[in-house]
Amino acid sequence: MTERDKFLRILYPVLKFGVIFVIGKVLYELVAEPGFEVQFWNGFLHLVTLIVFLALSVVLIAVSRPNFNVLGFFLVMIAAAFNILKAVFLHHSLMEIPENFLLLLVALYFMTSAGKGGHHSH
Repeated sequence: MTERDKFLRILYPVLKFGVIFVIGKVLYELVAEPGFEVQFWNGFLHLVTLIVFLALSVVLIAVSRPNFNVLGFFLVMIAAAFNILKAVFLHHSLMEIPENFLLLLVALYFMTSAGKGGHHSH
């Protein structure tokens, strides 16, 4: 096992939890104040969101590295794009755009590098 393989063995679980935290943050922001007048629907939306979050977390932890690169970072790309649109159209806080734009580009990099494999030929 090479040093790179050892490093990736440590890095990928950390990346998986990072993706889970990003998805959790976006889902939380979506349902923190849903605004239904009937309290039942607020609770129902919170429960459904929690179930979706837990299901996504299990899937992200269980998938292989190439599948994680595609699925996990596709979700991060969607979350970053959502945050950019939210900053532009809802909050008018343009200071959220640079970090989400970088996140979107990093996610795109991981998604496109997934099919290339992990080893370079010399």
